[in-house]
Amino acid sequence: MRQELIHLHAQLGTTMIYVTHDQVVAMSMAQNIIVMHKGKVMQMGTPIEIYKNPANMFVAEFIGNPGMVFLKGNIEKSDKIILNINQSIVNLPINLSLDKGNKIMIGVRPEDIVLCKTKEEHINNYIIFQVVVRFMQLIGHEIVMHIESLDNKWQGKALVNWKKNKFQIGEHVYVKISYCDLHFFDLNTDAIPFSGNKKRKNND
Repeated sequence: MRQELIHLHAQLGTTMIYVTHDQVVAMSMAQNIIVMHKGKVMQMGTPIEIYKNPANMFVAEFIGNPGMVFLKGNIEKSDKIILNINQSIVNLPINLSLDKGNKIMIGVRPEDIVLCKTKEEHINNYIIFQVVVRFMQLIGHEIVMHIESLDNKWQGKALVNWKKNKFQIGEHVYVKISYCDLHFFDLNTDAIPFSGNKKRKNND
């Protein structure tokens, strides 16, 4: 039915409005998407624009399969964020121009989370911390890895190609996330003051 509607749209060459609660249908069929929540427009744009640069946490978590996962953070000063993970502190030297003490959420797409058997030392511009693999879901050519921090305070998901999967349920592994793949949400406004993807694009 999706293919038939796409073909019909191309034949007619006219504007068509399709209403759906299935984000996969919207992403695969639409040229432009309007994401709504409780009667309000959350974001408008092309599928790739909405996926790469979500306007708020609702869009970030709703769009994507699986959706974006989040880590809590605190602003220590304008150029430093502190993440409390596994009773250790991870400093992110990224300027968000927010006041000290502001609480933020840091979002990352599951496909941007890399799982490693061993911890890589002396690597810059990455968040690295240890997790345990709780369970796995096969979704075709990929596996959704459900992971949890060792202090049980954070749960997330990562995507791994099933042919390259070397991990087992209950195994302790390391998460590696590039600063360039981070999205930051101010919990006071639910807006994004800065996105790592935008910074990388501007530097290319």
